[in-house]
Amino acid sequence: MTMVEAQVEADLLERTRAIVPALRERTEEAAALRRVPAENIALLREAGSLKTIQSTRNGGYGLGIRAHLDTVAILAEGCASTAWCAGVIQAHSWMLSHFPVEAQDEVYAANPDAVVSAVIGPRGKATRNADGTYELSGFWPFASGNENSDWLLLGAVVHDTDGNPIDEGDFVVATGD
Repeated sequence: MTMVEAQVEADLLERTRAIVPALRERTEEAAALRRVPAENIALLREAGSLKTIQSTRNGGYGLGIRAHLDTVAILAEGCASTAWCAGVIQAHSWMLSHFPVEAQDEVYAANPDAVVSAVIGPRGKATRNADGTYELSGFWPFASGNENSDWLLLGAVVHDTDGNPIDEGDFVVATGD
């Protein structure tokens, strides 16, 4: 790790530690809502706590797994539910760095603080059309953090136009869609 990366990590962990008291104040609210309060997500965004392993190309810090685990552990001191969602949101941002550049740009170009939730298992169905586009359908019964997300990664079995399964994949979809 370079000295610059070490300083970025130290600063991130300090900002993350600073929001723990506010997260702790909303643990009962999170339990009652059965989701992370939007105020907690706003704090995570402001502190940069969701961008630990997000690629630098996409506006993240590009740090390693140790920083990821440290960030989540600090958040858990305030609110375990918020820490869980932050951990998986961070993992999804890392996964997106392996998607085609066009998909990364669609998610992060206008908003490097985008929150991505996911159900990456192939629970849905995607039909690959002759023109290379896909039609996605299905039911994804859970996705930690989805209420506060901007984007979803949804897993599906890919079928050809005759209905034959040909692959599996994850698809990026705007949450509003």
